[in-house]
Amino acid sequence: MLVLVQNNTVNISGKTSVVGWVVAGESLAGNTVKEKPAYIQNNTVVIDDGYVEGKISGGAAVAGNVIGNKIFLNGGTIKGLVYGGTSAGEVKDNIVYLDGRKGIDVTGAWIYGRGRATTGTNGNTLNITNFKGAMQNIGNFDRIDLDLAGLMVREKEPIILLTENQSTNLDNSTIHIHSSRKAIAVTDDSSLADRYEVIKNQSGSLTAFNVIYEKDKLVVVHERGTMEGLYRVEWDGYPDQIGDSIDLVLERVEERPESGTYISNSLAWSRMHMRLHDRFGQAYYIDPFSGEERAVAGWVRQVGSHSHFRAGSDIKTHSRTAVTQIGADLVRNEFNQDVKSVWGVFAGGLYNRSNAKTYSSAQSRSDGYALGVYGTLYTGNSPDDGFYVDSWLLFGHYNNKLWSDDLANFRYKSNGWVWSVESGYTIPLSQSGSKDFNKLIWTFQPEIQLVWDGVKADTTVDKDTETRFKQLGTNNVSLRIGARLHANHMNKGLGFIEGNWIHNTKRAGVQMGTGCKYIKGGRNLAEFRAGLEGHVTKNLLGWATVGVQAGQYGYHNETAQIGLKYMF
Repeated sequence: MLVLVQNNTVNISGKTSVVGWVVAGESLAGNTVKEKPAYIQNNTVVIDDGYVEGKISGGAAVAGNVIGNKIFLNGGTIKGLVYGGTSAGEVKDNIVYLDGRKGIDVTGAWIYGRGRATTGTNGNTLNITNFKGAMQNIGNFDRIDLDLAGLMVREKEPIILLTENQSTNLDNSTIHIHSSRKAIAVTDDSSLADRYEVIKNQSGSLTAFNVIYEKDKLVVVHERGTMEGLYRVEWDGYPDQIGDSIDLVLERVEERPESGTYISNSLAWSRMHMRLHDRFGQAYYIDPFSGEERAVAGWVRQVGSHSHFRAGSDIKTHSRTAVTQIGADLVRNEFNQDVKSVWGVFAGGLYNRSNAKTYSSAQSRSDGYALGVYGTLYTGNSPDDGFYVDSWLLFGHYNNKLWSDDLANFRYKSNGWVWSVESGYTIPLSQSGSKDFNKLIWTFQPEIQLVWDGVKADTTVDKDTETRFKQLGTNNVSLRIGARLHANHMNKGLGFIEGNWIHNTKRAGVQMGTGCKYIKGGRNLAEFRAGLEGHVTKNLLGWATVGVQAGQYGYHNETAQIGLKYMF
C-alpha cells in the first residue's frame, strides 16, 4: 500500500506553549523491504509566536521519502532541534525559513536540513532574512541563502554566531550571501572594515571545504555616510587548516550614488532662476505698430534642460528638468520721457528627474513651485534701447525624494527665498540694409547679474539606513557677467547671440553621516546662448532660446526655452 501524507499545515501563534514534537506530516509506513515507501510531502509548519521546546520537523518518516516540506520560523522562542525533514529514506527539497523581523529567539535551537550525521543532502535549503543573532548550530543543508538587507554589520560582531561547543560542517554546500538592499556597516570611525564575519563558530571550528559561494555580484556594504564597500565571500580557513567563520572580505571601496542624486535635486531648484530676457521678450512701452501705450501684459515660458556632472571622485549624474512659469506685467509707469518701469508677479512649477551611477545606482525627483514679484527700471522704449536695472524676488517650496537599493523612498522638503538684481546697457554699433525688409540695427549689450539663493533642504535622517543627510553649499551667490549681440529688425524682431561667464561662490554638495561630497566643475561656467525674439501677431510676442553651459570635469548643461507674451 502506498502511503501519502501531504498538504498539512500546523500553525503556532499567540501565547501557545508546546513541549514535545511539532511535525506537519508523519508516517511509520515503509519501514520494511516489502512495504512500499511512504511519501511525506508539501507539508508546512508555521511558528509566528509562542514557545516551542523539543523537535520541529516539516515531515517525518521511518524510511519513507520526505520531500518539499516547509518550516517558517517567524517569531517566538525556539529551543531544540529543527529539521527540514527526518527519515532513513530520501530527504530532499525541504526548506527552513528563518525571518528575524519580529525578533525571534533561536539561541537554544539547532537548525538542520535533516539528521545530524550527513551533509549536503539533496537540495534542502536554509533561507535567512532580517536576522542577526545567535543559535546553537546549523548544518546538513545543500544551500544556505542569507540576505543581509537592512542589517547592521559591525566589525567583530558576526551576523550569525554558532554557540554550541561543537564544530560546524558546511562542506560541499552552496552558500549565497547577498543583499537586495544593501547591508549597513556601522563603525565608530564611519569607515569600512577589511573583513566582516558572517557565519562564525564560537568554539573555533567551522569547515567549508568545496563550498560554492554563489553570488550574482559582489556583496555591497555601506557605512552611514558617502562610501560603500564591495565584498567577496570567503571561508577564513585554508585547504590544510580549519577556520572558524565565513566572511565578507573587502575588494574595493566605491562612493554611494545617492550623494549625486541629492546634489542634482539641489541644482534643480536653481532652474527656477530667470533673467530679464527670459520673460520680457521684445516688449515695448509704446507699441511700434500702433503707437499705443501697452500698460498690461501676460507671459508664459517653458524651459527644458538636460545636464551631466560628476560628484565626489566619480559619481556620474544625469538629470532632466522642466520649468513652467507664468506672469503678468501689472503696472507700467513713465517717470519722464526717458525713464520707465514695469512691475509684475509670477508663479512657476518645477519637474526634475535624476539618476546617478557608480558600481550601483540611485534615482531622485524634485517637484515644487515658486511665487514671486519683479520690477524693471529702464530708459527708452524697451530695456534693449538703453540702460536697465531688473530685480526679482521669489519664494520656492519643493518636495524631494531619493531611492536606490538602499533607500526606499527617502523624502525631504526644501524651501527658501531667492533674490536677483541684473543690469545692462545697450551700445549702438552699426546699421545694415537699405530696405525695410532687410534693415538691421546692430547693438551690443553688456550685462551683469547677481543671484542670492537661500533655498535650503531640511536636515533629515533616513530611517531605513540611519544616514543623516545635510545640504551643503547653501546661500550661494551666483555672478553672471556677459554680453549680447543684437540684430534688431526695425524694433519688430531681433536675433541675438550671447556669451557669459558664471561664477558660483559655493559648491552644491551633501553631507551624509560624517562624509561630504560636492559637485565637480560647477564653480566656474562658460555659457553660450542664441535666440530669436519678435512679434507672432500684432499683440503677441514670442521668443525661443537655446543655450549650453560647460565647466570642468565634464560638466555640461543644455537648455531650450520658448516664451510668449500678450500685450493688452
